[in-house]
Amino acid sequence: MTVKIDTKKLVGMDENQASRLIAIGGGKPNVVTRDGFPQVVNTDFDLNRVNMDVKAGKVIRAWIG
Repeated sequence: MTVKIDTKKLVGMDENQASRLIAIGGGKPNVVTRDGFPQVVNTDFDLNRVNMDVKAGKVIRAWIG
């Protein structure tokens, strides 16, 4: 099953708001970078995971995988 969410709509959202929306869509939020610093993440591909780059509390990039 793949998460049902348009990742483009997450860009610009507050991280917490985006995480709630991802969960509602059946996905798992995953912050890959926070303010330019890499976070500890899994390297496997997961169609239920939504990866996000976050800067100053806002999502600047999001993708499924």
